[in-house]
Amino acid sequence: MSGAQVHELMEQWKTQLGMECKACHADDKEKLGANGRPVLNFADDSKPEKVTARVMYTMTEEINTRFIARIDSSGVPVSCGTCHRGHVGPEPMVIPMVQGKPQPSTGTSGAQELPRQ
Repeated sequence: MSGAQVHELMEQWKTQLGMECKACHADDKEKLGANGRPVLNFADDSKPEKVTARVMYTMTEEINTRFIARIDSSGVPVSCGTCHRGHVGPEPMVIPMVQGKPQPSTGTSGAQELPRQ
């Protein structure tokens, strides 16, 4: 990937996850930016969040190549935003309930949160 492609991908992740670059990238304590604060050391792999991001990216790529690509006319690959929808952690799935029975999703009226496993 070119530097521009990496930057574009990181901007997508930032938006889809609702977080800033420093959530995964460590400060470079030896270099200060114009604002007097440390700049980010993009090559540093010391933050566990960066490892998690790589695992999640690998997972989405595998889902897209091994599964989504095999579905005729699917055309919609999964991305960070598929699950995260602008939040650092995916929001719990909510299924609308009417008289105790699951209903097709048309809103959240009467919704019941599924337990996390």
